[in-house]
Amino acid sequence: MTFAFVFGKLGDVIRILWLPYLLVTAAAGWLIYNVVPFAVAMLGMNFGEQPDPQQIFAVMQPIFAPCAVFLLVALIFVPMQYAGLLRFLLKGERPGGIFYLRFGKDEWNVLLTYIVFLLISLGIGIFFGAIETAAKFGIPGEAGTFVLPLIELVTRLVSLWVDIKLSLAFAAAIGISAIGIGRSWSLVKGNWWNLFGFYILLGIIYIILLCAMLAPFAHHIMGLFQDLAGAGEDPDAIKEVARQHLMDLQFWLQHPGPIGYVITAFHLAISFLLTAVGISAAGVAYRLIAGAEQDEAASTN
Repeated sequence: MTFAFVFGKLGDVIRILWLPYLLVTAAAGWLIYNVVPFAVAMLGMNFGEQPDPQQIFAVMQPIFAPCAVFLLVALIFVPMQYAGLLRFLLKGERPGGIFYLRFGKDEWNVLLTYIVFLLISLGIGIFFGAIETAAKFGIPGEAGTFVLPLIELVTRLVSLWVDIKLSLAFAAAIGISAIGIGRSWSLVKGNWWNLFGFYILLGIIYIILLCAMLAPFAHHIMGLFQDLAGAGEDPDAIKEVARQHLMDLQFWLQHPGPIGYVITAFHLAISFLLTAVGISAAGVAYRLIAGAEQDEAASTN
């Protein structure tokens, strides 16, 4: 149903997403373009046991502006993508022109929902991190060897459970015109396993599309793994392998050539589709579950 919505309403989806998506992608591209030389420089330098802060600051300085611009652009235009597409999906609101640019109450609710979600995830990480740290120092010997992986497993399971409980939060933010955390939590009750299966199927589709995106670079990726295997456990050799491959990537970014432009266009198309499907998926699930809840309430009354 998610793909049916995206392709069935493709003209509206493109009008809503293309400009915010393009701006975020451009900011991300500029960031990557600057981060790769920074990473090459960092891997090629020897800071010693006591690095000079001024030296590190000088190396990092070129990425400050791209990082700040990307953060600002993402905070504005990512919520815009979510709000615009979910408002169309849930309320049928279409953009008035050939593009969509708006930052109002719905966009703020999406942004605030993300911040609350981030704080919840951070809290889970800190809580279980503290337990793991206490276990490392408080449980010696073989018992600690058994307990630490168990704590890590529980952390992952709890994180997965919470992530699915909150997976409808952005759609709920549009549906109720408020922060969507509580609404998502209540809607997922009784639907957790259905959503889990839904996201598994969606994940398989994502993996297929991501493999298609990585296919042009398969030879280089395999070469990287082979070179890393040849470097063994020597940290200097590993750094040099990483530096050489990043230098190859830097050269490709600076001199893409005709094939590079074709690959970039292909990646943009696939990435746009993934963005549209990823946003729509939660909206479709929210509409189905919320609709079923309303029907049940109406039949009860």
